[in-house]
Amino acid sequence: MADEQQPSVDLLILTSKQSDYDGVELSFNDVEVRDHPTGRLWRHATWTSRDGRPLSIAIAMVLPGDTQKFTWMVQQVRPRLIVHVGVAIRASWASSDDVRVVTRVVETDPRPGADESVSLPIQDGQPFEALRLALAEFASTAPWALGEPLRASCGDLLVSSKAAPSEDELTMWGINVCDRSYGLEDLLRESHSAPLIVVRGVVRRAFDPPFVRHARKAAVRFATEFAVHFRDKLRLSPPTRPSLPPHPPASVSASPHANDLFREAVVSEVSIRGFKSIVDLTVDLSRNPESEGHWTCLAGVNGAGKSATQQALVLALLGPRYAPELGGAWLRRMRRTDGSSTSDAVLRASLREDSDDTHLTLPITDNGIDLGTLSKKESISLPGLWDLRARNQLLLAYGPGRNLSEHDDNRHRNKSREVQRVMTLFDPLTQVTGAEAFLRGRMLAPAVKLAHQLLATVLDGMPITVTSSDAALQFKMGDALLDPVDLPDGFRATIAWIVDLCAAWSEFDVKAAATGDLSRLRALVVIDEIDLHLHPRLQRELVPRLRKLLPRVQWIVSTHSPLVLASFDRREIVMLENDEHGRVRQREVDRQVSGLTIDEVYRWLMETEPRSVALLEKAAAADESPEAAREYALLLGQSPEHSEDDVRRAYAARAERLRQRQAAGIRESTSRPTRDDGEPET
Repeated sequence: MADEQQPSVDLLILTSKQSDYDGVELSFNDVEVRDHPTGRLWRHATWTSRDGRPLSIAIAMVLPGDTQKFTWMVQQVRPRLIVHVGVAIRASWASSDDVRVVTRVVETDPRPGADESVSLPIQDGQPFEALRLALAEFASTAPWALGEPLRASCGDLLVSSKAAPSEDELTMWGINVCDRSYGLEDLLRESHSAPLIVVRGVVRRAFDPPFVRHARKAAVRFATEFAVHFRDKLRLSPPTRPSLPPHPPASVSASPHANDLFREAVVSEVSIRGFKSIVDLTVDLSRNPESEGHWTCLAGVNGAGKSATQQALVLALLGPRYAPELGGAWLRRMRRTDGSSTSDAVLRASLREDSDDTHLTLPITDNGIDLGTLSKKESISLPGLWDLRARNQLLLAYGPGRNLSEHDDNRHRNKSREVQRVMTLFDPLTQVTGAEAFLRGRMLAPAVKLAHQLLATVLDGMPITVTSSDAALQFKMGDALLDPVDLPDGFRATIAWIVDLCAAWSEFDVKAAATGDLSRLRALVVIDEIDLHLHPRLQRELVPRLRKLLPRVQWIVSTHSPLVLASFDRREIVMLENDEHGRVRQREVDRQVSGLTIDEVYRWLMETEPRSVALLEKAAAADESPEAAREYALLLGQSPEHSEDDVRRAYAARAERLRQRQAAGIRESTSRPTRDDGEPET
């Protein structure tokens, strides 16, 4: 029993990115623990190795900032060897004296004619010679990295990653900018005696788009490829069922929200100060009505701050790791300017999981994102916290310019996937990320299946019908088969974000997407003007249908449409307006919109008279001109039941009756008209 409570692990593979696991079946026959307090994900299995003894391998996702729990876990599982797979750090790598690097890290430029590299020698005499050989073979036959075998000597290992972080980010991570020693080494220094393999990719040219694209492609699969290769290299017999990792005692403390932080978290609040037109605004997003799903609808006239609120929320969630990709000049320009002075912006998103709250704050100053202010104000200030959030909570945002286009949009190809998924909210000319694969028929089969299910229900009763094959969706209007780009605008705009949502989730959580169960789709989706170009019937039915189909998605949408607003409980509506000084403020919604007529919604929420200006002008002119009075009467007589021709015929018939009466000598009473039978008209 003691061994079950404290399992020993021969090899512990560590990473901080869920994407290193998602999308590849490790086939560990493993124990998978997704809510373990010492790590976001734990996988653990045992094989019989070549020398006849059991070989225990664990693969864990951890947050480096959670020092105490993490080191406690290492002590309990007693690993004989630790491999930490992580991101690149500039053009060189140095280890501290008390951590031995037992592999060679090589920088390789994939472009023809480039041969620059930086490497560290292998040190002999370390345990697990088989691991060294596995690494050598892995490096020499690595088509997953470059698309062709590498000419590498025994012991070389190619690892690639995304562009190097800024020096401020390195400092935030606890990395010494001078000698490039990695902060994780300090965490492990006093907690174990096993050697540590630090596997790092090195990217010299941080702003070289071709190399960065290659590096990102390779980096997201390295940890999984490494684990699978090492497993296959050493395994002889199927694994036995291992015991679960231990839970730490209450005395072991940690940063309060470090592990599994965003598994089922929702954004509960956004606070904005000094951003665009907003001086100071806090919006509660955690209202808990009895309606299905988790929805917040921002309503208000143009200029009331709906788009600014959504952009501020997304920026706060992107955090200091991804928000700078939008450009320092753009970020500085988004700060509120009042006359000749510009104030610093502070954006904060609050996330709630059960009863725990976490606040992510993003200060924007003249220097862009102020990491110094960030580290002083936040109890959890590592960029890795946002990185973990981004990896484990799918964030998607769609601006009013979302659409399908035959023209490729390459302007944002070098940005991270996290930023690409939200770019239409900030750049109205950007094409939706998943649109290109959709239009080219290159969507993954699970994404096609999910999109077909979702669209078939959302578009039910509409003039558009959708069918699917293994790799494509097809659309019909009547008997005519239409390309997606030829569909009406409203359908194109809706299809674009629905297809992108399914494609992104299929990429983000492959296993869950493969089940085809839409109720498992989990994401935070921000949509500006969800009613954009939609048929009125679809405006009325879209939100109720999405509530039932996607109950685990959190939605932050905006709209002008009374038909869409009628789909929400009043507690889900955030009404934004401008005060007498033009500053954005929130107005209480104290009655259910679903009980109001469209005219009443326009007058009460949108401060807009339902009658057209042209009609009001005709009413004023009717007092001055008999002809204008006749035209005004003609307008008032029309209704959904009576056309203009019906009203004209009715007026003509009445005029004819009047002429006939006059011809018969019947005089109209100006005080009380009578009918032909002598009775007074009512």
